[in-house]
Amino acid sequence: MAVDGINQRLEALGFQIGISYQAYIYPLSNTTMFVIEGRRVKGYPTYRYTFYKVSYFYKDGRRCNEKVYFEDASVVDTVRFVEKILRNIQNKKEVNK
Repeated sequence: MAVDGINQRLEALGFQIGISYQAYIYPLSNTTMFVIEGRRVKGYPTYRYTFYKVSYFYKDGRRCNEKVYFEDASVVDTVRFVEKILRNIQNKKEVNK
């Protein structure tokens, strides 16, 4: 998959597009979200992506927790991993019903 298709793929998965090809957000709750950040890295022809989960304090919005899943991944690896994570979350929700 080319970088051109990442907006459509992530939007179909439920991500909100902040900046096309560079910032995507998937809210998990009022204070927690998945974030994908894309950036140009010297030596690579396309954007490289970082994927992490971040939580904020409810009252003042300060960041209280961050878990980085990976950094500088290709668009293909990013979408595959995100699909896997979201599938696992959906499976856990179905089991807990």
